Amino acid sequence: NYAGSVGGQLENLLALNKQAVAQGEYYRLFTVTLVHDPNDILHLLFNMYALFLIGPIVERMYGSVLWGVFYFLTAIAASTASFVFGGPEPAVGASGAIFGLIGVLFVSVRVHHPTLDQQSRALASQLGFWIVLNLVLGFSGIMNIDNTAHVGGLIAGAWLGLLIPPGRVATMAAFWQSPGGTGRADPMAVATRVLGIVALLAVVVAGLIVGPVSLS
Repeated sequence: NYAGSVGGQLENLLALNKQAVAQGEYYRLFTVTLVHDPNDILHLLFNMYALFLIGPIVERMYGSVLWGVFYFLTAIAASTASFVFGGPEPAVGASGAIFGLIGVLFVSVRVHHPTLDQQSRALASQLGFWIVLNLVLGFSGIMNIDNTAHVGGLIAGAWLGLLIPPGRVATMAAFWQSPGGTGRADPMAVATRVLGIVALLAVVVAGLIVGPVSLS
C-alpha cells in the first residue's frame, strides 16, 4: 500500500482515509485495494506481477471461493493495522491483501505440505527471502510504503494459512487418513477453523474500536 496524499474524486472516495474510517466508513477497509497512486506506476506493476505469480497458486490449492475469502479478510486486516498503527495519512493500494496471499502460501506450504508442481514449489521456496527483502525496503524509507498494512496483511494471511489446509490438492495429512474413512470433515477441525476466523475478525473489530486513539 502507498501512504501519502491522494487526489481525484475516485481515490478520495475509496482510499483508506483514517478520519473517515473513524467516523464509520468501514467500507474503505476493502475499497482501498481498488485504487492506487497514479504517480507510482512502478509500484502498481510490481503489485500486479506479485498477484499474477502468487494468486493462481493459492487458487489452485484452495479454489476460487476461498481465494476470495482470503483476499477480503487479509485486505481488511491490513487496513485495520494501517488504521491503528500507520499514522493519519490516507493510503491506497492492494499490496496489503497481496501480502496476505503471500502469508497464506508461505505458511500453508510449510505446515500442510501440499503437492505442487515444480514451478510452484520453486516460487514458494523463495517467499521467505521475498518477504524479508520487501519489509527491509519498506522500513528503510526509500519508498513511501504503508509498512503496517504489509505486516498486518502478512500476519493475517499466515494465520489463515495455518488454520485452513488446502482442499484442492493432496497434502501430507491425506497420507495419514484411514482408507476406510467416510471422507467427512472432522467436526473439531471445522470448529477450530471457524473459531480462528472469528478470532481474526474480533481483532479487526478491536482495532476499529481502539484505532481512533491513534488519530488524536
